[in-house]
Amino acid sequence: MKTKKKYVWFWYSAGHLQRVEFIRWCKTKMSTGREDNNKIGIGAVVKSDWLFKVHGGTRQQAILTPYTELYRTHSSGMNHRNAIKRPSL
Repeated sequence: MKTKKKYVWFWYSAGHLQRVEFIRWCKTKMSTGREDNNKIGIGAVVKSDWLFKVHGGTRQQAILTPYTELYRTHSSGMNHRNAIKRPSL
């Protein structure tokens, strides 16, 4: 039985909103470069057919940092509204 793929949107760069397949939530470092750099937060593992070139990881998958906002639709991403709530630690 196949499961339906779940897609989410996130800002890949300042002017580009990208759609990727959501895989799962994961614990990861904040990676902000500030005093909270090594604190643990909830990131997301996502997959794209062309977007990611991962060194040492699963092909076409990437881990998005905890401060990256995810959106369910393109319009909510464009307006920065209704971000997906992350699970707690």
